[in-house]
Amino acid sequence: MSKSQQTIERAEKFIDDYEKLLTQPALSNSSRERGEKDVAALRKTLEMAVRYADLLE
Repeated sequence: MSKSQQTIERAEKFIDDYEKLLTQPALSNSSRERGEKDVAALRKTLEMAVRYADLLE
């Protein structure tokens, strides 16, 4: 497995773990909503990074 593939997998795991934290009942609705927006932005950023990496290969 290439180093870039390992990095992508670590980033995906981080995003998944962060998303799981949003299910904690102690979070306020506003914190949860902000976190969901963060997750969406992180996924979009990772998607763009993967596309860019593919173009460089």
